[in-house]
Amino acid sequence: MTTNNKDRTPSPHIDYSQPRLINNAVAGRRFLEKHLLFILEGHPVTTTTLAATLHQIAAKDKVPKGAVQAIRAVAYLLDKMDKGAIASTAREAVNNQLLYMNKELKTLTAHFHSCHIRK
Repeated sequence: MTTNNKDRTPSPHIDYSQPRLINNAVAGRRFLEKHLLFILEGHPVTTTTLAATLHQIAAKDKVPKGAVQAIRAVAYLLDKMDKGAIASTAREAVNNQLLYMNKELKTLTAHFHSCHIRK
């Protein structure tokens, strides 16, 4: 058994070197788009689009119940990650703005203080 990805533990049941198996992101996206599983064909891949794709896969007929639960669990975790990333980005932007305003206020206060002392 061979695998192209050294970080992935190969499945004992799948030979990843077979040419028709998905073994990279381009082939994976092509497969999802071909089978109408990727919601926004041609759009960037985000955690939100991946979560939606997983929900679609979980809703397909004949997917075992255990697999549906696992797929849905990952989809919900991806959704949560995306919301956490948005919150983190917003928090960082607000903190940067507050630091800037604090610096400007100190500069302004120092300027007024030095003008007041001169008089």
